[in-house]
Amino acid sequence: MEQNNQYWKDFSNFIGGEFHEAAYWYSAKTVINYNGFYIAFDGFGESKKVYCRFSYGEKIALRIDKKSFINKLINLFISRQKTNDKRFDKQYLVHSPNPGITSILNFLVRRMYIDLDIAGLFISTDKAGSSEEVLFDNNYELIIYTKGVRFDYEYLKEVLVLFKHLVDNLSSRYNITPVNLE
Repeated sequence: MEQNNQYWKDFSNFIGGEFHEAAYWYSAKTVINYNGFYIAFDGFGESKKVYCRFSYGEKIALRIDKKSFINKLINLFISRQKTNDKRFDKQYLVHSPNPGITSILNFLVRRMYIDLDIAGLFISTDKAGSSEEVLFDNNYELIIYTKGVRFDYEYLKEVLVLFKHLVDNLSSRYNITPVNLE
């Protein structure tokens, strides 16, 4: 646990974020404020996640997974959308009941997503995110997962740039508002 604390403490210093030490069942994390959105990094071992909470007045959901046999089966039961980017659509499955949500996945976001080899992305109120609680009152989490990729601070800094683009695109397209993580 001490090694994980040190990892996130050093990363906090690297990007100018705030370090939150591991306590009880919560892992250590780095939090930065970006235009009022509290973006958190945490994880242990080869899995890392970046997330923030936001509020939106309507139902919104998004799931992006790497293509696999199991995900193709799931695709039979969940509304799938395409980005019209052959390279992206060949590697990832995009699921959402919200028509047009792929507009947040502009060319820059799709290129960064592929180049950074992101494992998954979710917009959800469910427990799939940063905590064991279900979110209410039109509160959601935007979550990016990385797994088995580089974990140096430069890589995570690039993931932060991608995340900021997603927050900006969601803010512009859906007029989301920040919600504190605590």
